[in-house]
Amino acid sequence: MNFNTNILAIIKTLLKRLKIVNTITYDIQLKHFKLSEFDSPDLAGSGSKMDKEFLQKLDKAREIAGCTFKVNSGYRTQEHNLKVGGRFGSSHKLGLAADIAYKGSRERFLIINGAIQAGINRIGLGTNFIHLDLDKKKDDNVIWTYKY
Repeated sequence: MNFNTNILAIIKTLLKRLKIVNTITYDIQLKHFKLSEFDSPDLAGSGSKMDKEFLQKLDKAREIAGCTFKVNSGYRTQEHNLKVGGRFGSSHKLGLAADIAYKGSRERFLIINGAIQAGINRIGLGTNFIHLDLDKKKDDNVIWTYKY
């Protein structure tokens, strides 16, 4: 480590202690997403609260699928989760979930196939979105549907 790297590490630690959200300090490289795509609408920069392992798997899923993943919902604050009718124990509040929009059955298949191959095995199917999550406190290897 050189001097600049040490200073950066110290600054990073101080910012974390101050609970300042800054996407520049979030050390993850994503090929297909920007952290801002996962922001809760009521908290700019909150995409940095997403779980790194989940984001890496989602990025890999996007690579496998070969189609665009439009993030409808990523991280959610408690307030936003209530506003959209999210569940009490929503994995979105933990940064472990994302809802991905799709158009048509082919895109739905590509997204689900990519997610499963990337190791995401909690999948919810809506009429125009797919919920993907990696919440290890919940049952895995499940697919459910939303009733509207």
